[in-house]
Amino acid sequence: MTTLKSVKNDTQFRVKTTSLAGNKILINYLNNYPLFSSKYLDYLDWKKGVEIIEQKEHKLDIGLDKIKLLKSNMNNNRKHFTWNHLNSLYE
Repeated sequence: MTTLKSVKNDTQFRVKTTSLAGNKILINYLNNYPLFSSKYLDYLDWKKGVEIIEQKEHKLDIGLDKIKLLKSNMNNNRKHFTWNHLNSLYE
């Protein structure tokens, strides 16, 4: 399941997925309509986490460690930024 909710002042949206199928729907959407902010980088890390879960690696300690590392570098904790994905918009 995937739901979309506007936040307070209607300038933000939050998407909530509750299943692997919902995650795949969101991945398909964001691959076709990418984000333009640093949230795109968070999306790429989140997508890697979904792939770990899809491959059932999250049931092993090493998979959980990979997910924890991805999460620890997202949002306000991000220290490395790249904007290379924006170059493809102008090609």
